[in-house]
Amino acid sequence: MIPVELMNLTQLWALSLDYNHLSADDPGLIAWLNNLNPGWDTTQTTCPNPISTLQLSSATYSITEDGGQASIIVTRVGNSDGAASVDYATSDDTATAGSDYTAISGTLNWGDGDTASKTVTININDDSLVEGDETLIVSLANATGGAELGTPNTAVLTITDNDPPTGFDCTTVTEISLEECQALVEIYNSTNGDLWNNNTGWNVTNTPCSWYGIQCSDGHITRVYLQYNQLSGTLPQEIENLSYLEVLNIRNNDLCGMIPVELMNLTQLWALSLDYNHLSASDPGLIAWLNNLNPGWETTQTSCPEPSSF
Repeated sequence: MIPVELMNLTQLWALSLDYNHLSADDPGLIAWLNNLNPGWDTTQTTCPNPISTLQLSSATYSITEDGGQASIIVTRVGNSDGAASVDYATSDDTATAGSDYTAISGTLNWGDGDTASKTVTININDDSLVEGDETLIVSLANATGGAELGTPNTAVLTITDNDPPTGFDCTTVTEISLEECQALVEIYNSTNGDLWNNNTGWNVTNTPCSWYGIQCSDGHITRVYLQYNQLSGTLPQEIENLSYLEVLNIRNNDLCGMIPVELMNLTQLWALSLDYNHLSASDPGLIAWLNNLNPGWETTQTSCPEPSSF
């Protein structure tokens, strides 16, 4: 509709509105228009229907690592006539599908007249690694039903790390993977590394392949020799992230508690010595696995010492 306020332009003597999609219903305005722009109404055509666009509600989203699920909103704007659909998919940026989040893809559908927003739900995996914030990409493609892709049609989802600093920044390490470095830090922290007989290099230098008792090959930790070194505390489940480990010798220490079943995930391990600690196992599969790699290991274990009291 042409606004009646146009008539307030009292100095106007030339007006051309021809060939648009305009209309008027006020008699006074129509007379005024016919005087300044005779025949203006004969060149007008019906307003075209607005285009239906499908787009993300934001170009950025964020969630804490322990947030569970991230909700990504997709909106339909403009003409809602007819059915419409759009494909969606996730892809890695610095976050890794499988370990940091669950990759998904699919199609969102709208019916005739449906303008309700749709939600894409992404499962976030919480781990204990100190790895900094990580990002993944959510993309829309292949709008159908007369709809078009709007903007934004890609978004960055930031997963904010929720793990407390360990006192050592594994992101500065380049000679092994972040996961392997973090596994070493967890071993150090869980076994009271500050009290070891020898902890040279541990949690100090960014060259873990030169830390006491560590041997590497081709960018991976392959051997750990920490026997007779006054390790105490427990073995952390993160030890499974030393996925290239071939030899683990932690005999003659003061380690206590249950052996983590995750130890069985060390598929490259061929030499294991846990003797003379205070360790135990209850999982039948783990016990069989231990007996194969370290026969008689359980006969040398003693009960965990009672904590001191004052």
